[in-house]
Amino acid sequence: MRSTEWARAAREYLVPKLPGAWGHRNALLYQQPIDWLLCYVVMQTRPGSRSFQMSADIQLLCEPAEYLIADLSLDKRATQLGRFRDLPEDLVLAEPVMAEIAGAISGEVVPFFARFGDLPTYAIAAELHAWTSNGLNCHFHERLFYSRLLLGDFPAALAAAEVAERTGRSDDREWAHDLADRVAAIATAARRDQAEAVALLKAQAAWSRTKLRLPLAGDRRGSPPY
Repeated sequence: MRSTEWARAAREYLVPKLPGAWGHRNALLYQQPIDWLLCYVVMQTRPGSRSFQMSADIQLLCEPAEYLIADLSLDKRATQLGRFRDLPEDLVLAEPVMAEIAGAISGEVVPFFARFGDLPTYAIAAELHAWTSNGLNCHFHERLFYSRLLLGDFPAALAAAEVAERTGRSDDREWAHDLADRVAAIATAARRDQAEAVALLKAQAAWSRTKLRLPLAGDRRGSPPY
């Protein structure tokens, strides 16, 4: 099953039934408007299979990324959303399947996003992830740094930045050193001026939006084409 095939069924039978405003592209659905956090649902399948399942996740966009990252996820093992379903080959027969998914999104995903899809709650979750990783995952500390910085909690933000940079530089991989350089530059800017640091985060978020083919900040034209 191609993602565009699923997308046609979703556009016809799923998106109109969802509460609130949603954007959609291929296998991706996302709540609108998008701010610092991307709250999204994505379809997952295997080549040649008509079976698929859905996952719901939250991603901090100012962590530069060319792909979707599940910073926070709804446990699909305990939800109707994560149940495997088959997409009929006849688009007309897909309506009941999409109606099931719409019900799962309304009943499970929307409350999950309402609870965790804001910066204060995200920062708490990022801190839990950072410290339960034994301080070894520089990505977790980078997310904690950015979220605390955006909330104006400078002592906590700079403490997280120090750990993110240190753990990044202790890793031999190039991407980890790039992360350390990025964090160091933003921490230095934050010590000079909060607005300068936030501007750097906005630029990183705009880069992620472009790579993920999401609307840019302030763009009200709706979803990109399939």
